[in-house]
Amino acid sequence: MVKLIVADKVNNRLNQQKMKNKNLAIIILKALEDHYLCANELIQKLKMNYVEFEKEKFFPTLSQLQLNNLLCYNWIKGDNGNPVKYYHLTRNGYQYIHQQN
Repeated sequence: MVKLIVADKVNNRLNQQKMKNKNLAIIILKALEDHYLCANELIQKLKMNYVEFEKEKFFPTLSQLQLNNLLCYNWIKGDNGNPVKYYHLTRNGYQYIHQQN
């Protein structure tokens, strides 16, 4: 009986974590709906909109969205002349966020 309760608590935590990750992914996609943004700009946009997220989950979430073909990036020369990754939605990314509404 105790093992079942512990297993349920672990499953609940895992489900909550998956939900947080999914929410962060959707928020990132929505933030990129109208703009190309580099990672720093994207983080600032999330913070300005009072979105709380774990920093260590941000870049893995971006990578997962890329693997799922929901966003991609282009290298664009920054103000200092160095190349910067600017993220934007793919066609699949646009379709995905509009299906979520």
